[in-house]
Amino acid sequence: MPGPGPIYLDHNATTPIAPEVAAAMWPYVAEHFGNPSSDHPIGRAAKAAVDIAREKVAALVGAHPDEVVFTSGGTEANNLAILGTAAGAATPFSNWWASAHHHRSQGVRSESASPRPHRGGARRACGHADLWVLG
Repeated sequence: MPGPGPIYLDHNATTPIAPEVAAAMWPYVAEHFGNPSSDHPIGRAAKAAVDIAREKVAALVGAHPDEVVFTSGGTEANNLAILGTAAGAATPFSNWWASAHHHRSQGVRSESASPRPHRGGARRACGHADLWVLG
């Protein structure tokens, strides 16, 4: 008798969708898809569905719907969080660090794009910050 199948532990990369989430999304994947930024009937219907989802998420986490932003994945979410924090800081700062430990976009973007001047850290070829340069 064969043993159990593999156990997937890399949920930083891909996470299975809960069955109830897949069921709620399926009509918009299979039949009612459309670009919510388009101003035609299919686009307006898609926008209405996204707005309803945004309201539900906001209610779930105690936020205002305008505070809920959907992103397409980890890189976009990390860039929004890191660069948004830098851009929205009450006091401009020129030295900031982001570790690429959990997602490579964190280290790469902190050194290559910012609305303000900054000093990123020296990075090794493998993408990890070399903290000895701070010494």
